[in-house]
Amino acid sequence: MKFKFRLEKVLRVRHIEEEQEREGFLQRQRELQEAVSYLDSLKLKKKEVAQFGYAQSDLELRTAAYRYMEHLDEKIEQQTKVVAQCQTRLMEARDAWMKAKQKVELLEKLRERRLAEFRLEQDRAEQKLLDDMGTRARA
Repeated sequence: MKFKFRLEKVLRVRHIEEEQEREGFLQRQRELQEAVSYLDSLKLKKKEVAQFGYAQSDLELRTAAYRYMEHLDEKIEQQTKVVAQCQTRLMEARDAWMKAKQKVELLEKLRERRLAEFRLEQDRAEQKLLDDMGTRARA
């Protein structure tokens, strides 16, 4: 007799759900990395503009550099908020993935337990058969 786990289809669905949640988590992770990278590039650009502005003796260029730095400050502030939102979404995606993973692990443990019970029953049936054959051989 072959072992058949009656919740096998549910387990497959849970594996698919877990994989989808994992992919969602990885996507959120990439989004966060991109947002942080863009924030870093804005900060670097501001630093370069500041150095350029400080080096200028022409007041018009210096004033233009400071206005551009103010614009960059606004973009940096906006991007900082985007990074915070990405971090929040990443944590939510991680939590969803962990919950899906726990559901899979729960079913896998149940499957293992059922398989162990099945094997025990098989071993008992085989031992009973051997005992019966031994009894008949002696008779």
